Amino acid sequence: LDSRETARAVYPIVSITIRGALRINSVLGTKFHQAMKNAHNLQNTNKQHCNNDIANIYSIYSSPYIPIMLDFMKSLFELILIMLTKFPPILRLWIAILIATNMASIFFFKSATTVSLVVCILFNLQGFVMAAIYRKLGFVKLLGLAHAGWLVMLPWIYFTQLHHDDTNSPLYYWLVAVLVIDGICTVLDTKDVMQYIN
Repeated sequence: LDSRETARAVYPIVSITIRGALRINSVLGTKFHQAMKNAHNLQNTNKQHCNNDIANIYSIYSSPYIPIMLDFMKSLFELILIMLTKFPPILRLWIAILIATNMASIFFFKSATTVSLVVCILFNLQGFVMAAIYRKLGFVKLLGLAHAGWLVMLPWIYFTQLHHDDTNSPLYYWLVAVLVIDGICTVLDTKDVMQYIN
């Protein structure tokens, strides 16, 4: 009799426990399958994106402009190599100072965005112009024509960007250095271009 009463008392608890476990298992199983399905769909989506990216990369590298760009880069590196190996030490130092002065613009992208971007972009574009001239004519004095953009940039910096009331800032010293170094280079390049034309 005691065992029957005990069984009757325990049965509801066991029954509720089993039903709860089955319910939890059912819910978790459904969520697990849904999660697996989502993961599978995500994997397929990622594969599609990956395939699209590969197709885009292939289309870029199969572009007819790539050989032209590579040829320009080759000419630019050849030009730099000539300057660094064939020039006298004093001219190598001058080229190093010229490059360092103009590329120092990257340190002023936040504090003086406009002028620093103009100096940086123009300097790099001039490098490609020099590469184009070198590619067509070789190492000639007409290469100085690539720096013609400084004839506009330097007066613009002096009259609009150089603030004489703030002569102790790094920006002021850098702009003065750009005016002096690029100014001297422009004068020398103008002389070379005139000699080439004559």
